[in-house]
Amino acid sequence: MNKTQIREGAQYVSAALVVLLVGFIMFHLFAGDIPANNHDAIMLALGTIFGWGSAVVGYYFGSSKGSADKSDKAEGKSEPEADPGK
Repeated sequence: MNKTQIREGAQYVSAALVVLLVGFIMFHLFAGDIPANNHDAIMLALGTIFGWGSAVVGYYFGSSKGSADKSDKAEGKSEPEADPGK
């Protein structure tokens, strides 16, 4: 594996973890009661986490990832593919 493949793999794992975290929090938000004295703090944390989730989804499923890949390829930043025979 080359550095680009490792970096992209780490990005996809990070994206999946953020999306799973958002789903986990949504499940527990609707499955349980929020204590009244913690309501504002929990809503602030949820807003932050949902912001992260929407940024991840927007990047990976929007046009940003494709644009970044295309720019890297045009500038010659992408590493050559490894020889499968080795």
